[in-house]
Amino acid sequence: MKQSHPDQQVPRRVLNDLVMQYLVTNGHEEAAEHFSRESGTDPPVDLRSVDGRMRVLSAVMGGQSSQAMALLNGAFPLLLEGRPALVFALKRQHVIELIERGDADAALDYATDELAPLARDDEGLLAQLEQALMRLALGADAHVALIGPPLTELRRALVKQLNVAMLDHQYAAAAAAAHKVQQQQPPPPLPRYDFLQLLAHSQRTLRAMHCAEFSYVTGLTVEE
Repeated sequence: MKQSHPDQQVPRRVLNDLVMQYLVTNGHEEAAEHFSRESGTDPPVDLRSVDGRMRVLSAVMGGQSSQAMALLNGAFPLLLEGRPALVFALKRQHVIELIERGDADAALDYATDELAPLARDDEGLLAQLEQALMRLALGADAHVALIGPPLTELRRALVKQLNVAMLDHQYAAAAAAAHKVQQQQPPPPLPRYDFLQLLAHSQRTLRAMHCAEFSYVTGLTVEE
């Protein structure tokens, strides 16, 4: 028989951190600023960066893939370094947007110049490129198994991928800055008072025990 346990209350600080995390993740900049003032909860990133992140995501959802890449490079210039899968996803989405707008020549040129070199040695990326180009041959109404999910779903998936990447990038930058500040702070002073007190006590103990002679330090001014 299981014993019943009283409900354990979640600490207020933990709840506040969760609320702040939700507001920042979903781009509610003003609400996060207000909550920070009211609760005293520090946001995990600079709230001034929220607007730039949301502009990138809005551009993707609006089908403005080229503008999204420009905004991303402007707001997070180092984010795409070391993220080849994300680079490919952005450029692949640009090709799909061009196809959807009926600009077949531009889509083929961009796929040849930008996507093919990235996918050449990766079978998974090559399959994604081929699926994107199938839209050009079969049209957007073809079966999902041939051309992939609908355009809106592709945009949402890329938005989610981008949002995670930008937040991870910001968290890492914030952690690195905090670590740098911590390293620049002077180390705490040695506890000189405690050491002198211990030394005085040890000398009195040895003298009371009539131990062998030892060098007795005089002139200790320690209040006891």
